[in-house]
Amino acid sequence: MKNILLMSCGKSNYFVKSFNNYIERNSLNYNLIGMDNNKKSKFFKYLNNSIKSPQIKSKSFNFFFFNSIKRFKVDFIIPFNDPDLKYLKDNFIKVSKYSKILTPNKRLIDYGLDKVKTKKLLKKLSLKYPQSFIFDEIREDNFPIIHKGRGKNIVSTKGFTVIKNQNDFLKVKYDKNFILEKQIKGQEYTVDIISNYKKNFNLILPRQRIKTRNFVSVKAKFENNNRIIKQAKKILSFFKVVGFVNFQCFIDDKNKKIYWTDLNLRISGGIDFAIQSNPYFFETLINCLENKRIKKFPKLVFNKKILNSKNFT
Repeated sequence: MKNILLMSCGKSNYFVKSFNNYIERNSLNYNLIGMDNNKKSKFFKYLNNSIKSPQIKSKSFNFFFFNSIKRFKVDFIIPFNDPDLKYLKDNFIKVSKYSKILTPNKRLIDYGLDKVKTKKLLKKLSLKYPQSFIFDEIREDNFPIIHKGRGKNIVSTKGFTVIKNQNDFLKVKYDKNFILEKQIKGQEYTVDIISNYKKNFNLILPRQRIKTRNFVSVKAKFENNNRIIKQAKKILSFFKVVGFVNFQCFIDDKNKKIYWTDLNLRISGGIDFAIQSNPYFFETLINCLENKRIKKFPKLVFNKKILNSKNFT
């Protein structure tokens, strides 16, 4: 029996329920263990093994976490947010003695968490990203501007502020833990990915973010966008992933160019859309975990229907 720890999975109810159903329906030798600090999370009712954890910043978390992965003999760990990703990075060597962390290696994780390093990587790969601004050099023609966490020292999974004009900007205090960048006006995409670089396999699913709630998609539409897929593969070649990642980008309304904004080295909050769109989703994931080569992947048909998130039902 192989045990998979779903770390902070409380808001991904549909993923947990669907994955568990897939394992049971196919009599697979896997067991899901859910962990979250919110005891009211709906996923608890779906799994036989669920753990109510302390807050990740609490003094008791470290002892609790290592005790849990040893007690449950955890084989794989899937992080669901950036604070967990940073914790795993900071404890990578110690955790790796007990479990396989489904992220890139420790050295590479900062290129997703730290937005300054993200931009340096995109520049190295000759890919576009929003222009950055220095706090004391903002001009009127720079607006609207995005103000968001850098992610180097203080890590948050989501959130940003749009600064529309100079009056709004005067209310913002300089903070080295935040960055300023140009707002790209256009269609936003999340690219959900299951990857196994060892087998040279990638499942890449670009989706339009039609409507969001608290920065998570609640309505989306998949699009077989070859330009996005080609550039996503280029980014993947750097990270050497076994497991989940998701990348975010915009296609500019005016020049139609792709601008990459976030490289999230973890599963996405809107992963339920990928499950809805692809009947081979969990089969792909299991093959990825077991390092099995998928000889012939069925061609996906992207329908134009707008999908609603199932995490809120």
